[in-house]
Amino acid sequence: MKEEIISALNEQIRFEFDSAFLYLSFSVDLRQYGLRGAGHWMRLQYHEECAHALKIADYLESMGAGVIIPQVKRHSYSWKKPLDLFEMSLSHEHKVSSAINDLMSMVHEYQDYASQEMLFYFVREQIEEERSLVDIIARLNLCGDSGEALLHVDADLLKRPVED
Repeated sequence: MKEEIISALNEQIRFEFDSAFLYLSFSVDLRQYGLRGAGHWMRLQYHEECAHALKIADYLESMGAGVIIPQVKRHSYSWKKPLDLFEMSLSHEHKVSSAINDLMSMVHEYQDYASQEMLFYFVREQIEEERSLVDIIARLNLCGDSGEALLHVDADLLKRPVED
């Protein structure tokens, strides 16, 4: 593997763990706000992002490349309503999608087809991530200032299944 690709994939590991801890922070905030369902949804996102980081790390290991586990940074943000956190999540996922697209361009340029195949998983995953957030944001927008409607959406988010 080219050193540039190894470095870029290690940077993506950092980005995935960074995403995980952003979602974990949101989860804690939402649960403390009283929205167990939204907190549950964000907690599952945390686990999913950790799994993404590990998938890349496992791939690098399988290719005999070095893996660098990054330090976790503390996120700074402010919010007034749950919708804000979901909108921040969508904005963050746009950045993740951009990073994945940049990786795809790089591995394509170097004709690294093994890495390209591994990254197709992430391309598909990002489509799903963004679509899910767009749907939740639309539902939260429909709630307006209705606490009852917000609790209904929250109850639905609590039903998100834990994936293996």
